[in-house]
Formats: sequence, structure tokens, C-alpha cells
Amino acid sequence: MSEATGTSSYRAVPGDQPLNLLVEGSTVSKDLVPGAEAYLTLVISKTNSAWTVHAIDEGQSSSDGLKAKLRFFNLAPGCTATLKITDGPTIFQQTPFASVRSRTINPVTAKLEGSCGETNASLTLPQLRAGDYYSILLRKDSERLRLTGQLDETEPYRER
Repeated sequence: MSEATGTSSYRAVPGDQPLNLLVEGSTVSKDLVPGAEAYLTLVISKTNSAWTVHAIDEGQSSSDGLKAKLRFFNLAPGCTATLKITDGPTIFQQTPFASVRSRTINPVTAKLEGSCGETNASLTLPQLRAGDYYSILLRKDSERLRLTGQLDETEPYRER
């Protein structure tokens, strides 16, 4: 897991089988059974001493090899989020908590702004290439809004 973004690479797991996910020695996914051919993002958080898992269904993904794809995750509880280009158009609006929105874009760099009510956070989108997938995550840490991003990668599959 990346400490800068709090994220990890995507991981392929067998479908229709319980997922045994451990964090700091504690099982956090007892009831989670990903469907076959499902694309889920798991959001793990800790409140006091209890771990919680939100499974966000990304649906079936289509791609356009000439464009890049953005995914915007709203991970700020109690917030309906917006993502826009700073001083420019809105990319995603009315994004509920624990959900994802995605779209293809021309590979560009831009300064982005995520907002939750009157609170904003910014992120400079790196130069993306055609075919890249990039995830942007809006979070609230200690009452501060943060916008982070990462180029999506999938770990090589291995039996676990």
C-alpha cells in the first residue's frame, strides 16, 4: 500500500468465494463475497478500534485505447462531492459517499478541485497517456478534505 495515497494496486481474486482480508492481523471482510467477473474497490477505514469495509461496485469497464480514463471515488462520509477543473468545467457532480464515477478523457494535465459543500481540496493531474486509468480519491481526515490520485495498476495474479 502507498502511504502517500493510502491505496494499493488492484488485485484479482477468485469470484463467488468469501474474501479473507486481514489488516494489522484483524479480519475485516467476513461477509464479503465478490461476484464472478465483478470489479470492486474496497475502502477500509478504522473508527476507534473497529474496521469497516465499503465495497464499491465499479461495474463492467469499457476502454478507449486513444483516451485515458478517470475514476473519482468519494470517500468523505456525509458528503455529496464534486470534481472540477480549477477555474473550469465540472467533471463529476453530485457524487454520493462510497461511490465511484468514471469517464474517458483526452490525455491532458490539469489542476483539479474536489469539493464537499464549502470545503475544497486540490490535486494536479499528472500527464496521462492513452490507455491509462487514473483514480482520484476525495477523503476527509480530521475535518480536513484531501484529494489524492494514483495511476491504476493490477498486481500479477497468484494463488493465495
